[in-house]
Amino acid sequence: MFKHDLLKQAFFAIAFLGAFASTSQTVFAQSDYCSGYARDYANRNTQGQVARSTGIGAIGGTLIGGAFGSFGAGALVGGGVGLLSGASRQSSNSQALYNRAYNDCMRRRGK
Repeated sequence: MFKHDLLKQAFFAIAFLGAFASTSQTVFAQSDYCSGYARDYANRNTQGQVARSTGIGAIGGTLIGGAFGSFGAGALVGGGVGLLSGASRQSSNSQALYNRAYNDCMRRRGK
């Protein structure tokens, strides 16, 4: 009788560990899928943000520089400021979009 109980406990322990390993593999596969999905979503939705900011900065700098007699210098300074602010904003927006898409994906695939 003792051997039978010991075998039964060993069987349940192995079954539990197998179920746990299978579940964790599924969660990791889901996480990998959602990470790729979120990265792609964030990249697609922030493309061109730096270029737009640089262009807007250059135009604004040209107008302001033109008022003081130096269109070229104003365009360079405005373009540089636009480039830096656009890159900073893109990074922030990209992370927010990634987080939102990742969480949505994990919720959808978790059902």
